Amino acid sequence: MKIAMPSLVLVLLLATGCNQTGKKMKASENPFFSEFSTPFQVPPFDLIEEDHFLPAYERALAEQKEEIEEITGNTDDPSFENTLEAFDLALHPRPGTLKIVIETDNGAR
Repeated sequence: MKIAMPSLVLVLLLATGCNQTGKKMKASENPFFSEFSTPFQVPPFDLIEEDHFLPAYERALAEQKEEIEEITGNTDDPSFENTLEAFDLALHPRPGTLKIVIETDNGAR
């Protein structure tokens, strides 16, 4: 399982990247980057297109990398809260980011 998830993410990134048209999309055009105004805050599936996935993955991975760099750069004495707990929280995606992207992509099959 530890190898399967990173492999899945890599395959999805590569597959999505191969389908890019070369045009840059504004963040406001990507439904993953806005609050969902749908019932129960589920993704607006009717608005999501294939080109929306790669920017969402890139943003989620960049945010997670920043959080991990913040943890590793912390100069305070190590404690449970500023190491393990912070790392655990950094691994859990926030709504509207990678978790939604993965769930949407898995549901499309």
